[in-house]
Amino acid sequence: MDLVIAVSYCNCAIAIVVLIITVWIVRLRKQIIELGTWCDRWESDCDLLLSAPRSLAASRIEMLRLRQIYQQQLLTLDRIQSLRSFVGIARSLIVSRRRKGGR
Repeated sequence: MDLVIAVSYCNCAIAIVVLIITVWIVRLRKQIIELGTWCDRWESDCDLLLSAPRSLAASRIEMLRLRQIYQQQLLTLDRIQSLRSFVGIARSLIVSRRRKGGR
């Protein structure tokens, strides 16, 4: 009978140790998964931070290009308006000469 009790106690002790090891492994696995998730998030955040100056530089270049385009458009509009004013003045001079010449 003592042998049966000893074997039962040993089986229970082994089961408890296996259960403790299993729980420890599951917790360790969860922590490793959380660590991997944190590392992935950290890597993506670092990539975003490192790519920000490049994207800002690209945005700055685009803004400079747009500024040049707008300046060219304004210059073209100024030229058109100057030409329009010249044509208006020339037309009014021609009309006034015709009126004076017609009298």
